[in-house]
Amino acid sequence: MAASVALMLALAMATQEPALREEAATLRFGNHVVELCLDRHSGAWRSFGRPDGARVLGQGAPAAGAVALKGATEWLPMEPMRLLTTRVERHGPEMVLRVLRRQGEWEVEERLALRPGLDLLSRSVTLTFRGAQPVLVDTVRLSLLGARVGPPADCSLLVPECFPPLVLPFTALRPGRSTGLSDQTTKVVALHDAAGNLGLAAACLCLTDRSFGSIVEDAETVAIHHDLRVCLMAAPGEAFTCGTQYVRLVEGGPEAPLDAAQALFRLVGHGVPTDSPPDAPSCVIYSAHAGGTIDSGFRDGGGFRQFAARIPFLAGLGFNTFWMLPFWHGPVYAPIDYGRLDETLGSEDDLRALVETAHRHGARVLGDLIPHGPRPESGLEQTHPEWIARDPAGGFRYQWGCYDCDYAHPGWQQFMAEHAADWVRRVGLDGYRVDVALGQQENWQPYPGNRPGNSCVGGIQMLPRVRAAIHREKPSAVLLAEATHPGLWAGCEMVYDFPFAYQVAPRAVEMPPDEFVPALRRWLQWQRALLPDGALPLRYVESHDTVRARLCYGPGLHRAFLGLLTTIPGVPMLYDGQESGCEPLLRALLAARRACRALTHGMADYLAVHSSVPAVCAHLRRDGESAAITAINFSGRRMAVRLSVDPARLPTAAARWRDLLGGEARVRRAGGRLHLSTHLAPYGTAILVPGKAPASPRPTARQPAVATVSAADCIEHRGAHYRLLVERRSGLLRALLAPDGTPLLSRMTLREGPRKLFLGSEPLDWSNLPPARFTEVTRGSTHTLSFAGQVGPADQPLLEYVLRYRLDHRPRVRVELHLTARRAIERMNGMLRQTLSLPAGAEWFAETLEGELRGESVARASGEWRPYGRYWHPQPWALWEECLLPLAGSFGARVPGGAGIALHDVTASLPDWRQNLALRAPARGAEEGDCQAELRWLDGKQAVSLAAGRSVTLAFTATVLAPGQAPPVTRPPAGPRLTVEGPRYTVTNAHYRATLIRSRGGALVELSPSGRASLLRDTVLYTDHGLYPPFRDFTGIERPLWCSSSDDVEGELTLQRSPGRLVITLTGALRRTAAGFPGVAQPLTRTRLRYTFDETPEVGVEVSLLPPRATDEPVFLAQRLHLVGVRRWQAGARAFTAAAADAGRAWESRRTPLRLGEGLWFAGEGSRLEVTDLVLPEGFANLFVYDGGGGNVTLFAAPNDMTPVPARRWLTFRYRLRPSAERE
Repeated sequence: MAASVALMLALAMATQEPALREEAATLRFGNHVVELCLDRHSGAWRSFGRPDGARVLGQGAPAAGAVALKGATEWLPMEPMRLLTTRVERHGPEMVLRVLRRQGEWEVEERLALRPGLDLLSRSVTLTFRGAQPVLVDTVRLSLLGARVGPPADCSLLVPECFPPLVLPFTALRPGRSTGLSDQTTKVVALHDAAGNLGLAAACLCLTDRSFGSIVEDAETVAIHHDLRVCLMAAPGEAFTCGTQYVRLVEGGPEAPLDAAQALFRLVGHGVPTDSPPDAPSCVIYSAHAGGTIDSGFRDGGGFRQFAARIPFLAGLGFNTFWMLPFWHGPVYAPIDYGRLDETLGSEDDLRALVETAHRHGARVLGDLIPHGPRPESGLEQTHPEWIARDPAGGFRYQWGCYDCDYAHPGWQQFMAEHAADWVRRVGLDGYRVDVALGQQENWQPYPGNRPGNSCVGGIQMLPRVRAAIHREKPSAVLLAEATHPGLWAGCEMVYDFPFAYQVAPRAVEMPPDEFVPALRRWLQWQRALLPDGALPLRYVESHDTVRARLCYGPGLHRAFLGLLTTIPGVPMLYDGQESGCEPLLRALLAARRACRALTHGMADYLAVHSSVPAVCAHLRRDGESAAITAINFSGRRMAVRLSVDPARLPTAAARWRDLLGGEARVRRAGGRLHLSTHLAPYGTAILVPGKAPASPRPTARQPAVATVSAADCIEHRGAHYRLLVERRSGLLRALLAPDGTPLLSRMTLREGPRKLFLGSEPLDWSNLPPARFTEVTRGSTHTLSFAGQVGPADQPLLEYVLRYRLDHRPRVRVELHLTARRAIERMNGMLRQTLSLPAGAEWFAETLEGELRGESVARASGEWRPYGRYWHPQPWALWEECLLPLAGSFGARVPGGAGIALHDVTASLPDWRQNLALRAPARGAEEGDCQAELRWLDGKQAVSLAAGRSVTLAFTATVLAPGQAPPVTRPPAGPRLTVEGPRYTVTNAHYRATLIRSRGGALVELSPSGRASLLRDTVLYTDHGLYPPFRDFTGIERPLWCSSSDDVEGELTLQRSPGRLVITLTGALRRTAAGFPGVAQPLTRTRLRYTFDETPEVGVEVSLLPPRATDEPVFLAQRLHLVGVRRWQAGARAFTAAAADAGRAWESRRTPLRLGEGLWFAGEGSRLEVTDLVLPEGFANLFVYDGGGGNVTLFAAPNDMTPVPARRWLTFRYRLRPSAERE
């Protein structure tokens, strides 16, 4: 044996072939680039590093690597350890060292592979159980121990999947702290030595089992664990294999180990399909159900024919792939028969016609494949029970009311492939989106040769079979996997980017743009390490599984995300209705995407372009001679931005650059770099490409049909800027026309809404009232038209009214409605709506505090419907509602290239009367095809009263906009400064900075004294016991239902300003946050938060909760204020030091009550937060502090702390918060 080893060593020295060298106590396996040292007696790893002695594993640890097994709850004994055998084999380009050890009752064979001259070590294991009784194995852990590159002062830990990306200097390690790694990536961990320019990359690619990971810090090293969830009952003598873990050691800068991790896909032969359709990167997906949106329970769409009628418009926007949510027989994602259609949507001929319509417009249609399984009514239990996964007791497994099928079973895989190919043949589908594409639960009666855990990732084998079957029918077909897992790339064209949608994008709500954008650019740059070459992630921020993006992010941030999703590598996707309010922007973005190949096929570099503004996300894409630099403003402020790039990164030294979206760009060269200057609107996008801008065509006004207006029954006023026609009988506006005759407003109505104002009276409609008395008065330059009348019986009228139009030389009309009560009217709880039709074919707009909405007049819904579980606001045809997205300026419409109308200065002399404004889209099939502006003076939100003789004036201004003219600007009164970035509302004065998030139920997430950090990080209203019954998750396990305000995206926000004072009120409802999918807790638990800001150092807080019902059951209902960095705190006269570990409830008011005038305070590094002026109602259960350890302290204000709710009534409590600098 010694002679053969010597010969192999001699050959290796000559060719850098991997070889095993034996020494007295050590086995050395290396290839002159890297070397692994093992203990000759135990077979344990001692170190890994350079052959010259630069170790990167095994520093300060008894071993450099380990294998461990976990049972159901505990780690299994794996000692003692002794080496049995070693042998070296060649497998293709690899030299494999097999190390067989005995560890406790297990034989562990590690397969360690190296390649000639390559820095890559791969590791997999085969385990054989040698015990007497079967044992459950849940997890196999492959560990890399004592990891560090270079001295601690120069070494950093890089974790690309975290957001913000984790960059941790080893000097900041905290022993025992752990960072988790998800099963959605290759679990890349990188270490880099800045001084030595050396990096370590560790990764795991497991195609047979779900895998997770973690990094555990020690004093000067870290341990990297990759956990493979094998899930099996190992019988005596049974062997199983799992892996694979990879380690690379490379030279270069901080990006070098990440680039090395990305290259693993190519080195191990696991990349994207080589026969994908060449136009797959150009796909832009529109997701919809033929029956309608999930908001309505799929009832507002109509069916196949109605959706086919929408395709020409959507294709005109730029969508070229339509993914249709399931249309099989049965509930949407719970099929009963895969071979039949849902007859309520139409016939097979109707579906075929829909597909043909899409094809005529150059678009694909994707079906929705559902491999998770059918409902029990399908009869699968009788025909193929072996396809259904079993639990450990042998019973069938269910999810979402369906059988849980085994994705790893060859029979089920073949059935799915045949089903997919069948509908490609029958109706011409162009591929599928695959629901729950990776797999589901373990099957404890698996197919022979499989183990239970294989079902969890069976999609890795299923998708290639499905793809091969549909490609035999149609080679241009594409497959989209609804999962994020590196194993799926080989079997489909596109894979969901769940981390971006659920981990990254939501942080834009929490972080200021100056912090979010740099983290976003770094994360996108590092995400490349987790994707194979040519990968097409599905980029989205809204789907049928989420709430509406414009409610979650606000209109402005939503527009910024659209700019990002359409210009970075991958395939953008929008959900049905998401385009509303963004149609002109989408047209421009998708036209630019078609015009510039770099935007679809180019490699992206997110750090190559320097931006002078941190809130502007800039990136470079290049494909051959095509290049584009995109800049996206994530701020609500207009920005002048300077972009600079190394010309060597560009394909051409162009002297001129142009913006594909119509903006201007200035170019100069200085310091060896190319500098581009441009202006970005709030949340705006610029796409800069080399070349001269084409001559701008003269805008052509799209003239809507001019309404035929007869002046015989109208009062007419002609001015220099408009022509006004008012009905003589009722005083209602008939039409407001531009000088060229374009109708800008028409058909005013004033009537009750669905809820009556006056019980017992006839429905109120101004057009049906007795003829009004008309008067006309001119005073100076103001001309006033007045129409007076009464509401109610002639002998006993309820109201007298005057409808008045004030006109002058300016291009605007002030419309006022004066109402005077003839007798007392108590607690009106109905609706009074004033509506005006906007020009047909015009672009509507609403300037909200959170950004602009600008859309096209397109029919949106068919029929009235109520919200379906996800929302508590009924929103049929709603384009915008002020109660959800507060108005900052004006709203109205503009004819493209022509005149427009802006409605603004909407006021009520009694504030309770002005309750909402809205824009409504025309309903599909309605006779009138115009958008409508609604002024909802009374919207049924709260009862109002009007004493006899008391008057109220309801008014608005309509301003005619000349072509190209901006709407009028509304300036807020003086007082605390309010800055709005997306749904983040930040109030600053001389003493503090306070931030609340509208789309998180009004949570106060920052209250920092000037120049200091905030101790307060979050506030939430929630219940987890007593008000709602437990729910069963999709695996059938019963869990408590957690309902909170943190996901309430549709709270109604109002701002009340007065000199030196700002009051923000948000009224909402608790939402389910523990049930897996967003939704409203029913019946509603209503919430109301009111914050009062002024020029003092304190913030007033009022919290109100209305439980859904009275109950004798114990209930927990509270507001939670979470603080971080707390070192000490005090409740009343009792002082506390923050605990190092979880100490539970450290203080409770029901045990140690506060005295009159006492409060609480919390202090940390340089900051202090006082809670004072507590006003708690009678019966308030408890105020307590939970000390979670490590500076994490939470104050709970609990009206109910496992106490009953004696009556359904509003519970209101108040306090004041005072941040300040901590006194030394």
